[in-house]
Amino acid sequence: MLHYTTGLATSARRVHPVIACERAPADGDLVRACRDHGITIVWPERFADWLAERHETEG
Repeated sequence: MLHYTTGLATSARRVHPVIACERAPADGDLVRACRDHGITIVWPERFADWLAERHETEG
């Protein structure tokens, strides 16, 4: 993921790496590791909130 994010990002294009899971991760370390590396991790219960947050910050 980090490799593709770096390769796709340019000064004219922002890249937002996102991992979409079918359920909330049981391991909080995974969520923290993703956050520490700039990767968003979402699951069905979190997806709508994440999308609304993105709309507010990018809108």
